[in-house]
Amino acid sequence: KEQISALIDGEANDLERERTLRALREDAALRGSWERYHLTRTVIRRELDVVVTGSVSERIRLAIEQEQPPRDE
Repeated sequence: KEQISALIDGEANDLERERTLRALREDAALRGSWERYHLTRTVIRRELDVVVTGSVSERIRLAIEQEQPPRDE
């Protein structure tokens, strides 16, 4: 999680950035930490207008996938 913080703060070198991005692709729990870190940073900076978390976007994606196409009548 320390590397996530460094990446968010722009303090990660190229190798650390690549390793962290690869880990984020492979680890859902780590992606959750990424989202929480970003949300925390956004709140601290008072940049919070609207936040859509991964869980919300994932639910929207699943709902769209499950929609039935309209039938021609």
